[in-house]
Amino acid sequence: MFTKESDLQTYLIVYLASIVAFFIINYFLRFLFSTCVNTNVFDKKSVKERMRYLEKWTSNVHHVLIVYLTYYNFKNQDCEIEGESFFSNDVCMLQVDSKFVMAELVYLGYMTENFIELKFWINDQDPTAKQMIWHHYLVLFGIACGLHGGYATILVANLASLCEISAIFLNYRSFFTKEEQNLPIPSLN
Repeated sequence: MFTKESDLQTYLIVYLASIVAFFIINYFLRFLFSTCVNTNVFDKKSVKERMRYLEKWTSNVHHVLIVYLTYYNFKNQDCEIEGESFFSNDVCMLQVDSKFVMAELVYLGYMTENFIELKFWINDQDPTAKQMIWHHYLVLFGIACGLHGGYATILVANLASLCEISAIFLNYRSFFTKEEQNLPIPSLN
C-alpha cells in the first residue's frame, strides 16, 4: 500500500477530505431540496424522513462517483511493464497502484460519513437499520484489512466496488412510499 514515505500522509488527507466532502454534499442536497428542487415534497416530510431522504441521495452521489473512479482506474492503471494490464500480467496484478488505494479511501470516507449519519443523526432502531450499521462495521473493517494487505486485494476491492451500481436502483425504489410501491415506475425498478 505504501510505495513512498509520503503515502501515509497523502492517504490520510484523501480519507479525511472524502469524509468532509460527503458531509458537504449532504448539506448541499439539504439546501437544494429545501429551496430549489421538489420543495413541496421535501417540506411535507418529517425531520427523520428528510434525513433518510438526504442519506439516500448522498448515497447515490457516492455510488455514481465510486463506479466512475473504479472504471477510470481500470482504464488508466499504472503498470511497470509497458502495454500490459492486470488482466494479462501477474506482476501488474500484484503491483500496488495508488489510484486504486485512493478510490478505496474515498469509499471508506463515504462509509464513515454514512455510518455517522445513520448511527448518530438518524438513529433508527429497527432491524434493517441495525443490519445497515453492522454492514458499515464489516465494510470498514474489510476494506481496511484489504488496504493493509496490499497487492491484489486493493484491486479486488475496487472490483467489488462495482457492485455499488445496484444500490442506486435500491435507493431509488426506497424514495417511494408503501402506497406508491405498486405504481409502474417503482415496479419497473
